[in-house]
Amino acid sequence: MLHLAFVGGAANLGYAQAMREVRDQENLRVTLAGQRDDVPRWLAAADVFCYSAIEPEGMPLALVEALAVGKPIVASDTGAARELIAPDCGI
Repeated sequence: MLHLAFVGGAANLGYAQAMREVRDQENLRVTLAGQRDDVPRWLAAADVFCYSAIEPEGMPLALVEALAVGKPIVASDTGAARELIAPDCGI
């Protein structure tokens, strides 16, 4: 069974609430972990890193961290993501 985990701050509380509603309606296994101090542990446990930003960032540090530990990446086409992700490491 697929298990999704969302790690990050509560910059958009409406988004987090919408995720909870979808999780509950679709009976998905989703962890909304919020702001964490142990992100390297979460990255190590992940099979794939998903970067779902809806607003562009100049240099998304989360992508750089995922690349640094060799995780395959799926990312939205915003900001510098297009420049950071080569076809051999993500889409």
